[in-house]
Amino acid sequence: PAGKVFTPWLTFLPWVCVAGLIFGDILGRTGLAKRITLFCVKIMGGSFTAIVIGLMLAGIILVFLVPAIMARVVIFYAVTCGFADALELKKTSRMSSAILMAGFFAATSPSLMIMTGAETNLLGLNMINATKEIITWNGYLVHNLPIGLVYCAISVVLAHFIKGKETLPSKHAVQEMVAEKLAEMGSISRQEVKTLVLLVFGVTMFVLMGANLGPWMFTLAACLAFFPGFSLINESQLRNLNFGFIFFVTGCMAIGFAAGHLGLPAKIGGMMAPLLEGESGMMCVALSYFAGLGLNFLLTPLAATSSMSGPLVA
Repeated sequence: PAGKVFTPWLTFLPWVCVAGLIFGDILGRTGLAKRITLFCVKIMGGSFTAIVIGLMLAGIILVFLVPAIMARVVIFYAVTCGFADALELKKTSRMSSAILMAGFFAATSPSLMIMTGAETNLLGLNMINATKEIITWNGYLVHNLPIGLVYCAISVVLAHFIKGKETLPSKHAVQEMVAEKLAEMGSISRQEVKTLVLLVFGVTMFVLMGANLGPWMFTLAACLAFFPGFSLINESQLRNLNFGFIFFVTGCMAIGFAAGHLGLPAKIGGMMAPLLEGESGMMCVALSYFAGLGLNFLLTPLAATSSMSGPLVA
């Protein structure tokens, strides 16, 4: 039924994604994301390892501020392309590829460590909360931060494999490049401060008000960016955002909702129940993981998350 197909628009996820795109655009235009990244690279040093760790540190900071993984990918792509150009790296070199991939890892690897790290986290937990006890933002952080940091460390190591035996010009050249870019930006602007205030407000409300009201409060923080006194974005800038991604996300959710209406998740859950019955917790997790791996060949990750999270938990 049409009602089921359009139900995802009544959930918080599309609107949190819109808020994430808005803040991602603001972070890019004000330069706050670039400043955070450059500062993290500066304090780590001038070697390739320092750049990768600095980017990952910036990714860990931004994952707490921007709950939209695609927005963070765009931010880090712009920053790392600037790095490669400033260091005069060949676009086809392994070093250039490694720096760009390090930016991609920085945008995506920390996403699993916090509830607001990615759209799939929010969607899956929303489905789980409907069948089991509510998972809080703090509770999710306690359980996932340690393994999330391990995953980030593995990503740092992987970036070194990508670069192979190629080396950067020199530590001094990297440090000089970062210092020049920070000098070009000057002192922190009022627009950057306003952006940071709104982000901190939105994330704080998300943490304090829980999974039901928190996402809407974060969306409200993005709306405040249009208000006089902040004026961080206007109508013409809003029109330039990639809203096609929002329709893609919501369409994936619609697949899951339609599958649920047809009873497909219950059937799959019934088929898996005998396999999980009597097994240890570790084995249940492993079987669920491989079931999800297979489902990715049939559905997009968001559709698989929306259709299978509830049955697996139940």
